[in-house]
Amino acid sequence: MNLNINGRIGLIVRGKTGVGHSPGLMEQHADCILGSGEPVGFYGTGNGGRSNGVGMNLSGVVYRYDKMYAERRAYVDFEIAKSQELCSGILLISATPPQVKKFTEYWEKLERTPGGFDILGDNCSSHASAGFVYCGLLKNGIPGLDTPDNLFRQLQPRTSSQAFFGCVGFTRGSTMFDISFEAIAATPVVNTGSTAKPKLLQSQSSGLPSSLNSSNTGSRVSTHPSTSRR
Repeated sequence: MNLNINGRIGLIVRGKTGVGHSPGLMEQHADCILGSGEPVGFYGTGNGGRSNGVGMNLSGVVYRYDKMYAERRAYVDFEIAKSQELCSGILLISATPPQVKKFTEYWEKLERTPGGFDILGDNCSSHASAGFVYCGLLKNGIPGLDTPDNLFRQLQPRTSSQAFFGCVGFTRGSTMFDISFEAIAATPVVNTGSTAKPKLLQSQSSGLPSSLNSSNTGSRVSTHPSTSRR
């Protein structure tokens, strides 16, 4: 199936298999989805331009679709995500046109001046959170530790949204990106917000694929496939 991004923006938590599932600190990473359907996220680079397993004193960089395709292909290639059973939690959030525009503006500014990446400071979840604050969907940063899952749990009850859990991929179109999705096992679609119809929730506990392991992680957490698999 294809996910409808019209009038919405999104958060992707890599490694999240269900609404009740909390990935380990070393087993999650946050990306976002712009109003155009393009995936975008904040990464740390070192060791000759690649992410490393320490996550300290790295250079920050914004990955959009083309960079993810080159460096994290399973994050955008639907068939590879399915073959590796790479499950993600996708939260699609209703947003006004000004909010959609501001969200894109935030990522464009960050792309020009990304600054540094540090597991104890700026990482994938803290920058994703800042984007949602910048566009007005959140008032504050992530409660507790800055982790992708904590951001997901902060956003879901505070926004009109739909949550999907499974394999996701992106295909460039003429003006928008198509978002392909396939659930892994019997994961639910969960709706929140004033117009939502809540469904019975069931935690999922499937194992993570071997392609997903720690890279830039810590009290502010971001994880990616290891450089040895690229």
